[in-house]
Amino acid sequence: VKKNIIDHKSACLEGEIEDSYFKYAKKTRAVLSTTKSITAKSFQQKCKSLPERQGIVCTYTFDVQSFKEAAKKYNATLHEYIVTSLCLAFNRMREECGNKKCVRIQMAINLRKRFPSESLRNFVATTQFNTKSYEKEIILQELKKHMEIATSERELQAFMWSAVSLMYGSLRFIPRFIGDFLLKTGDKILGEKANSTSFSNLGVVNNDLDKNGVISYEFIEGTPLYVPFLVSAISFKNICNIVFSKNTEDNLFEQYFLEELQKDNIILTNINVK
Repeated sequence: VKKNIIDHKSACLEGEIEDSYFKYAKKTRAVLSTTKSITAKSFQQKCKSLPERQGIVCTYTFDVQSFKEAAKKYNATLHEYIVTSLCLAFNRMREECGNKKCVRIQMAINLRKRFPSESLRNFVATTQFNTKSYEKEIILQELKKHMEIATSERELQAFMWSAVSLMYGSLRFIPRFIGDFLLKTGDKILGEKANSTSFSNLGVVNNDLDKNGVISYEFIEGTPLYVPFLVSAISFKNICNIVFSKNTEDNLFEQYFLEELQKDNIILTNINVK
């Protein structure tokens, strides 16, 4: 019987270690339209970084129902509502310092919703949403249009094919250490540094983990290298945890984000700092 919690000592099944990009990718001439946003420079909050590889994790706990009520008011999903609130917090800082760069948030798209896979590999696509608007309703409409394109069959197939072409194409014919260097350099330029932040939403976990003694848990992206903070969200039962993992002690962005939520009567119930 497959357990809800994976034992770290257990062996992986064959389906859990397959490369699902290679399994589902189809040759296509489609071009990743959403990657065009990386050509514009993004706004990043300037603050003093902690020593390398050191970080702080701040978990903000909310009642899920209050999020649902707020999102419903704007005819938005919970993901759309949170991303919009993050953009508004950034725009407030951008306005205060007179910066004219766009706010760009990198997001993960779970490919398992479209392509069934048991793989334990990171089977996701990524997309970058950028905006310069200061109006919540306008940002929401821009985000809805962006996600409609980013999650289309054509776009997802193009993403997987580009990933497979890279790993099984030109990189295959160059020495490993050069390939690793190119991948790291590409990630530095097109990854964190190209975005204001990254937001990863695991969504609502619906199972009986509490029977295994789990009361609540966090979803943490990791320690950021080139931006001050990364943001992630996870819901369990009626609890929503929004986690800021950061390499700075500055909390202005979080403060502005919480103030945006308070405007819609979303009240913070707990803070946990590590």
